[in-house]
Amino acid sequence: MQFLEYYQIVRERVWLALLTMALGAGIVIAIQLLPEGTFEATGSLYVSPNAQQEAQQSGNDVGIGGLGEEFWATLGDIISSRYVIEQAARETGIVGPDVLSRLTPLSSDRPKRSRILLVTGTGSSADQAKQLADHGMDVVVKYWNDRRLARLRLIKADMLKGQDDARAKVDAYTRELARYETTGPRAGKPTDTILWAQQEINSIDGQLAAAKTEEGMAQDRITSLSVRAREEAMLPPSERSFMTPQGPVGSLESQLMTLQSEKAALLARRTPEHPDVVRVQKQIVVLEAELATERKKSSGSQGAGYMAPALHEQMLTAELSLRDSQRLAAALQQRQTQLRSLIPVLQQQATRYADVLSHYTDAQNKASLIDNRLQLLSAEERRLKDAQDLTVVDKAQIQTSSKVKAKFLAKFIGATIGGFVVGVIFIFFLHNMDMTFKDELEAEQMIGAKVLTAIPRSDVVLREEASTGSGASPPSPGPDEGKPRE
Repeated sequence: MQFLEYYQIVRERVWLALLTMALGAGIVIAIQLLPEGTFEATGSLYVSPNAQQEAQQSGNDVGIGGLGEEFWATLGDIISSRYVIEQAARETGIVGPDVLSRLTPLSSDRPKRSRILLVTGTGSSADQAKQLADHGMDVVVKYWNDRRLARLRLIKADMLKGQDDARAKVDAYTRELARYETTGPRAGKPTDTILWAQQEINSIDGQLAAAKTEEGMAQDRITSLSVRAREEAMLPPSERSFMTPQGPVGSLESQLMTLQSEKAALLARRTPEHPDVVRVQKQIVVLEAELATERKKSSGSQGAGYMAPALHEQMLTAELSLRDSQRLAAALQQRQTQLRSLIPVLQQQATRYADVLSHYTDAQNKASLIDNRLQLLSAEERRLKDAQDLTVVDKAQIQTSSKVKAKFLAKFIGATIGGFVVGVIFIFFLHNMDMTFKDELEAEQMIGAKVLTAIPRSDVVLREEASTGSGASPPSPGPDEGKPRE
């Protein structure tokens, strides 16, 4: 089918398309002329960036951070909730459960991702729509602020409980640490006590070495005096060195004793390889050699039981020194044994002390963190009491007549075009549903026999010929026409 045929089909029943077009336009005009059942009023609500900074609690920690894009969806749900519209209706004087249930909730729109929300209220009259929108925005502002304050106070109460628990733990751990630091063999931390015990053990080792040295020196002194006493006893009285106030042998022995005492004092503070100890040892060796030479020079003999008073006094002094060194060594060994037996106990206490100290540090850090978070929550609570995160920018306004005219014009144009398109579709539907034949070809197809004359197309050809003034030409004779029949 050519375009011309389509055109002729539409032109045949163009009145039908005009009728549907007029019907659509008439319906729009009729609807516009009917009295309106609802009115809308729209106001503006500014959303502060602080509104997205909400307190979030995770365990014992709390922070104030942004909510993200879901914040706007949550705010939109609050605006369109039944609570907001019913509370606004009560404030405007609309009462009764039946009336409240029929109210349309407020709606909101966020144009161009700005922080301005357009809040729309719907009512049965212009004044009612405006009042519902205005009071609804006030309800949203108050509800949002009260909701934030309630959440902050709930988190704050939970944090205060955590603060009390943390402080109780800090106090308990403080008492336990003080008990370890004020009891035991030495007041102080167990780790310091262990260090002190080890240092004292090492010091006792040095003192024991010095005591053993003094003990050996005293023993050597006693042996030397015993030998000297026997030698002196064999000499004549006139040759005994201990009979004189100060003989050569006695002088050497006195010097030797002084050097040995000096060596013992040095060994208590230094090692045997120290230069001062080596120097004193060399002097002792030289004096011992000189003393042996002096003793060989002496000759004579006395009774076996003889001992000069000075020699006897030196013998007693050496024996007293020997006993003092032995008592000191025994006391040092006993003290060292006690300290070594105390080390395992101190190590256990040090382990427990380190455990308690770690728990104390954690509890103290937790208490400090809670204190900081509570200060942050208190500051946020004070801010919410003094400021509003949602602010009404513009009171609700009824839609202007220009907007109504623009909507009507758009509806009218749409209905007119739509009505014409529906009419054209209906025309083609009627054309395809028409079962009558319109030319010889359709007639032959319907009756199943050859048609001997031309049938002009009733809906197209006839009108074209009539417009040009020419009639239909007869069909050309067939090849057998004009011949006589047999």
